[in-house]
Amino acid sequence: MHLFRSSIRAALSLSIVLAAPPAMCADIIVSAQDGKFVRVDGRATFPQPAPPDSLVVIDASAFPPVIKGTVEGLEHTVQGPPQAVAISPDGRWIAVSSMAGSGLTTDDPGRNKIGKLVLFEIKDGWATRINEVAGAEAAQGVVFSQDSKQILLQMDVERAMGVFAVRDGKLVDTGARLKLAAGPVSIRSMPRRSVGEGRGSRLLH
Repeated sequence: MHLFRSSIRAALSLSIVLAAPPAMCADIIVSAQDGKFVRVDGRATFPQPAPPDSLVVIDASAFPPVIKGTVEGLEHTVQGPPQAVAISPDGRWIAVSSMAGSGLTTDDPGRNKIGKLVLFEIKDGWATRINEVAGAEAAQGVVFSQDSKQILLQMDVERAMGVFAVRDGKLVDTGARLKLAAGPVSIRSMPRRSVGEGRGSRLLH
């Protein structure tokens, strides 16, 4: 009962943070961790004892981003689907996370140990591929920071959030990692309105 009440209080505190007006809060991103399942070499495993499902609140207004709080004892689902594709709030960039075979078993000829994170630039209604960097093994969601300069990638197998950045017009891996107790599986940022809404892209090439 004590754990249940603590979880309710924590969840209420989390909802207050997410509902606060933009002027009162930082660039908030919420990541959900699944403690009951982990993929090892492409195979589903169920750790025992399993860490609790949890939510972490990340402040992405700093570099590197920092974890502001953790809520345990909640189901790992965050409202909305896991984002494997994210467009930057300034409407200029698209980040695409690809497993690239890293979710396959080790005996599969199409397996790669690490997936890819790819950056596209939107210009004149077209999305042009800029460059790619190594991502993670069976990576999950990806999201931009509000200033469109940082990208957070959910590294499920590695149990971390990878911090990437757009610098001098290219995607780079900053090397910063936010360590988590379990694998992150879905992600959501605070509500934003992109300046690129309505422009869209006609073609990826």
